[in-house]
Amino acid sequence: MKTLAFALPLLLALPVRAADTLTLTQSIEAALAHSESVGLAAEAVRRAEAGYTELRAAVLPRLGVKATERIQDTRGVPTGSNSTFTRRERPEASLYARQTVFAGFRELAALKAQDAFAEARAEDLAVARWRLREDVARVFYTVVERDLEIQSLDALIALSRDRAVELRKRLAIGRSRESELIFTEAQIAALDARLVAARGQRAMGLEILRSLTGRDVVAVVDDTPAAEAPGAVDPWLSALPDRPDLRAARHEAAAQRHWAASVRRVRWPSVTAEGNYYLKRTGFNEPINWDVLLTLDAPLFTGGALTGAARAAESDGRAAELRLSRVRREAEREVRERHRNLLTLLDQAAVLSRAAELADENHRVQARDYRLGLVTNLDVLSAMNSAQESRHALAVARTEAKIASLLLTLAAGKNP
Repeated sequence: MKTLAFALPLLLALPVRAADTLTLTQSIEAALAHSESVGLAAEAVRRAEAGYTELRAAVLPRLGVKATERIQDTRGVPTGSNSTFTRRERPEASLYARQTVFAGFRELAALKAQDAFAEARAEDLAVARWRLREDVARVFYTVVERDLEIQSLDALIALSRDRAVELRKRLAIGRSRESELIFTEAQIAALDARLVAARGQRAMGLEILRSLTGRDVVAVVDDTPAAEAPGAVDPWLSALPDRPDLRAARHEAAAQRHWAASVRRVRWPSVTAEGNYYLKRTGFNEPINWDVLLTLDAPLFTGGALTGAARAAESDGRAAELRLSRVRREAEREVRERHRNLLTLLDQAAVLSRAAELADENHRVQARDYRLGLVTNLDVLSAMNSAQESRHALAVARTEAKIASLLLTLAAGKNP
């Protein structure tokens, strides 16, 4: 008890994360800031940029200072010998510069390849953000649909209970049968079971949203405007080149082409130049202040290593072109499917709107006729259920149209 009394003030002093009610935009922004995938993609961009800096060093000259001090045993050297090679100490210091004069331009091709790789990694970061928006939107609207279902079930349960109250009154005066009351109560129990399931699914959706956003999300608010007709599909298809995955695939293919060119040019001769300006020399080298060394390296036979490397690079290039073609084809299919889905949902919502109006009118007429003794309680319950289900189906169709519109915008490479 003493330990608990001591720890309680500390526990109360700990910060408590406030519960959040998020809109779709807030959910996406929180997920982008919280996602490890986006962070890893950003690190891949930095790594690619570092690789470009590393390759650029092969093109730029190298400057430095070099100093040596050779100390050797001179006990066996005849006395009076002053040869440079027999001196006990032979210090030397120089400033040097090295530069590749010609290498078949393979360094330039490699630089272009690495630059394209860096661009591809930057587009991968955009793809990670783009896909995360889709994931968050799907989970967000899953919670929204469960909220709509819970609202619909709550309303239907309330109507059914009102119906049961009325039946008890009618049963007391002998104007209704007991079976009608039992049937109504059975419906209430069934609706309660559906309500429990809907609340459980909503809770699971919120847990996923908490995992994606890092926030203690307890509710969502759908403030997205109603979906509008998307128009013809051709303008959406014309926007496809701006999709981040297509841009990434194009940069990847370009990088492989440049890299294949760089590998092929390894067969070409290379010429390097190295110059030294001596700060300190000894012996007969002392009067020589500078020298320049030119080196020619022309590979004649490498056992097939260069040929194999060139073929592998060319194969990688063809594979990158095939991946680009596949991404382009799948992107077009995705846009067409989502465009058609949005049109279908909008048409469905229009039809369901009329169906909901008719179902409400039917419920009103059935309730009036029941009071006149013209229909049974089963007819009234059926009409009541139909009216509520029609309103729920309309709300769901409109919500599905919202997410379909959002997914179509994302599929076209646009940021909604």
